[in-house]
Amino acid sequence: MTNASFVKTTYSSLLIVLLGIFSSQAADRPNVLLILADDLGIGGLHCYGTDYLETPNIDR
Repeated sequence: MTNASFVKTTYSSLLIVLLGIFSSQAADRPNVLLILADDLGIGGLHCYGTDYLETPNIDR
């Protein structure tokens, strides 16, 4: 990843987070959880049948 691409990605991510923080002032908005993980496949979560990782909070 080039330096300019890294800076662009970082600022874009920061802008999205800040927009989400400032626009979530209303109380009737749904809760949304965004999970970013490196190399997480569909078989990596306990709710999809694996016994390697236990994810009780995601399973709820």
